Amino acid sequence: MRKIIPKSVIFFALIIFTVSCRNDVYVPGACYNQTIKPLIISNCTGSGCHNTQDHKHRLDLTTYAGLMKIVTPNHPFQSELYSVIRGNGENRMPPDHSLSSNEILLIKSWISLGAMENDCPAGSCDSVNISYSKQITSIIQKNCLNCHNSGNVILNNYNDVKTRVLSGELLGSIKQTGVYKSMPEGYKLSECDINIIEKWVNAGAPNN
Repeated sequence: MRKIIPKSVIFFALIIFTVSCRNDVYVPGACYNQTIKPLIISNCTGSGCHNTQDHKHRLDLTTYAGLMKIVTPNHPFQSELYSVIRGNGENRMPPDHSLSSNEILLIKSWISLGAMENDCPAGSCDSVNISYSKQITSIIQKNCLNCHNSGNVILNNYNDVKTRVLSGELLGSIKQTGVYKSMPEGYKLSECDINIIEKWVNAGAPNN
């Protein structure tokens, strides 16, 4: 005789299964304007790639509308974006390096949450304990180092960043006032990130 499993047991089992399968999806900071857009632009829109001028594979990923051509909201495993960043060899994007596991998880989380053109909560904008080793390096790494890791303008160490601070170039560029070349190219840092850097600069840009 076949044993009948009560519906209530099946229901709770499904809940547990769903939660256990998705507990790696929702991570802090998965928002378009402050994390996903800078991540995509710094890794996917360089010269010869998916930018406004080159349109590699007919994709311009510098805009939200362009990115949504390869994203299925709420369904990362149905999204071409999530597929290629997890690929190997010729199927991997970016082709010359792999995104970190945390970056991949951020994109997965953003897609799972609806892939909205949204902002992160202000959070650390009001912090009074801003340090170079934490907030400043994080912002620079996420938004600047894809271009400024070598060459005439290097931002991968404190001394070079401090030089740009003293010249006024750092704040002038990220505020995009027209005095200096607007940076990052293709978008503007969030007001939160700009405020954090400005507070750090006004405090003397300490190496803390």
